[in-house]
Amino acid sequence: MAASVLMDCAVCTPLGCVLIAVAIIYYIYTCLTVGNYDQRYVFITGCDMGFGNLLAKQLTSMGFNVFAGCLTEKGVSELKELGNEKLKPLQLDVTKKEDIEKSKIFVEKSLPKGKGLWALVNNAGILGPLAFIDCYKREDYEKVLNVNLYGTIETTMAFLPLLRQAKGRIVNVASVAGIVSLPTCIPYNISKYGVEAFSDGLRRVLSGQNVSVHMLEPGLHGTQLLDEAAVQKAMYRDFKAAPQEVQEYYGEKCFEFYSWFTCKLIRVLTSTRLEQVIKAHTHAITARSPKTRYLVGYDANLVFWPLKIMPTWMSDFILKVRYIEPIQHHQKKNS
Repeated sequence: MAASVLMDCAVCTPLGCVLIAVAIIYYIYTCLTVGNYDQRYVFITGCDMGFGNLLAKQLTSMGFNVFAGCLTEKGVSELKELGNEKLKPLQLDVTKKEDIEKSKIFVEKSLPKGKGLWALVNNAGILGPLAFIDCYKREDYEKVLNVNLYGTIETTMAFLPLLRQAKGRIVNVASVAGIVSLPTCIPYNISKYGVEAFSDGLRRVLSGQNVSVHMLEPGLHGTQLLDEAAVQKAMYRDFKAAPQEVQEYYGEKCFEFYSWFTCKLIRVLTSTRLEQVIKAHTHAITARSPKTRYLVGYDANLVFWPLKIMPTWMSDFILKVRYIEPIQHHQKKNS
């Protein structure tokens, strides 16, 4: 009762009324959209499956004209089978400069005269290896960086003139792994930290050129990227491909526990609410005043963001991989 009275008094004060008014105005302002969706063109990479596929379908249902870049012929044909004239799938490997150039030419020929590109969504990405750091080779880092970082950079540079023409926007898909480096997927972390740095620099460079830059930082979501069986298989493959001395240092028992724990952690944190990410994408593309960053998911907001802002010694203590006890370390400790 007393709390209710205090709340009523706080709301009735001039300051309380001003704060409520400001909150309402801000909410309305963030809900305002650019409109004329049927006259706007969007290019999305990584549309074979997952978020790219869902976003392409969502935007076309809203009236947008969408160019959907797919890595495989299967991805292209499946989207073509939908028979939506506003959806134009094309094959694109973002690691190949010639593919990016062909995609640019295709888009330029498909755009009405004088039209530019309203939005570019750099969504294509791979997870890469999940193993002990000793198991990674240079090629592992290069493979992940080529898709997640260099693919984003080169695609952006190719389409930038069309984005300037439409006074459009760039939406780069980063990750919570780009704000907190997880000990189990270091090549992926590096690529997403790179996307963050590229996006920040790009935003500041383009701020006077009528092109805005936005980032999505999703937490763990249940797409094919985090398929548990595929993750376990890849971890085992990478461990067995490591030098013999590495395998002997950790031992089978240590690896099995590491694999089990990693998959369990993924299972606990992974959200099935893919619509959260699509909603953030849609807001970034349609809002008159989109956010610079979209932190998406309960784990992103309740786990990873707190880890980001807490003191380093504290986040290191939480993230320290205490469950790994290599067999050689165990033997020395007990000798």
